[in-house]
Amino acid sequence: QAQTTMTPSRTTMAPSQTTMTPVQTTMAPSQTTMTPSQTTMAPLKVVCGVDMSTPSPNAPPNDNIWCADQNIKSGTPNWIQLPGKLINLTVNKDGSMFGVNRSGGIYYASSYKNPTWIQFSGALKQISSSNNVIMGVNSNDDIFYADQNITTNPNWTQVGGKLIDVSVNPNGSAFGVNRANNIYYSASYKTGGWLQLSGALNRISSINNVVMGVAGDDTIWYADQNITTNPNWT
Repeated sequence: QAQTTMTPSRTTMAPSQTTMTPVQTTMAPSQTTMTPSQTTMAPLKVVCGVDMSTPSPNAPPNDNIWCADQNIKSGTPNWIQLPGKLINLTVNKDGSMFGVNRSGGIYYASSYKNPTWIQFSGALKQISSSNNVIMGVNSNDDIFYADQNITTNPNWTQVGGKLIDVSVNPNGSAFGVNRANNIYYSASYKTGGWLQLSGALNRISSINNVVMGVAGDDTIWYADQNITTNPNWT
């Protein structure tokens, strides 16, 4: 465990707008058990993630999807492989999921149990969801949100700025990190107006009054005080 505090600086990014058109596809099921990397947890007491390990040195990553809903805190979760291939996913408190695959395709499933993945409009490399809002970033580091028809035909709208990872909160605020590992906060997913915070991360996640992230050296950090102004990174 280590501690650091860095002096915050402030930047703002200007907004812009775009929309995207819809498509639909499904993925075929499979079942097995294994340990995932890249996890996200929902209040429903479900943990899901994707296994991005490679079966051999020259092979592509597995991108297999896994969920567990039993013994998730005991060290022996009941990992079950889900259908499809994703590189990033987010689980909602009702058990529904959004995810993106290696080609940038955006998918939704109404339940983590025997899901049928439906492909949406647009292309993203990372995705986050909370309540009735989805946010994500594309291969150009552009930031998008949707807050209407999010399970059928999302109204993708671009927000100003460039990020490689974004996390939207239940209260509508958002945290993100850019390609230089700078950390940003916005009071509203709709307006951007990103404020740079102290620290440096390349992955970030937030819920309620806690922010967590991973730094470039794979160390894990959290903050639970002054998270919107000067986080106490620990």
